[in-house]
Amino acid sequence: MTQAQRGDIERVQKRALRIIVPEYEYNRALQECGLKTLQQRRDDLCVRLIEQMSEPSHKLHSLLPRKCFEVKERETRTNSGKFYNFFCRTERFKRSPLVYAIDKYNDRFNV
Repeated sequence: MTQAQRGDIERVQKRALRIIVPEYEYNRALQECGLKTLQQRRDDLCVRLIEQMSEPSHKLHSLLPRKCFEVKERETRTNSGKFYNFFCRTERFKRSPLVYAIDKYNDRFNV
């Protein structure tokens, strides 16, 4: 999805919230309605997908790379739950959904 497409879709949500809750600005309206931005929802879905795929019984489990501690042969606080992400030689592969989802999953551990 391009940045322009993301902006267009987010603009639709902003407009709908402006109609539903006209007295609030966008962020406050999101809180009042119990919603997240569309970017946050996409990121949450990516994290949930990787969590589901990490189960050995999942049909896409074989697509996941190894965990960092399996590659480095020891578990530390910095690599405890992270996946070792793919080496991307092309921009097209770097923007692929699996690489993006693994990045979002690993970002949870950088907080």
